[in-house]
Amino acid sequence: MKRVLIDTDILSYFFKGDPNVISHFTSYLDFFDSIKISLITSFIIVINKNHPTRMANR
Repeated sequence: MKRVLIDTDILSYFFKGDPNVISHFTSYLDFFDSIKISLITSFIIVINKNHPTRMANR
């Protein structure tokens, strides 16, 4: 199983809709079986879900 770990900054650009990052995600899904995020990244997402401008400004 091929896995890849995506960091917080990449997810931030993904959530902002950066076309370059979205394109790379599509490419990653063609190559990797799954995309993973760390516990810290998931924590940051949960913390920022009530403050979307924080994540969007990263």
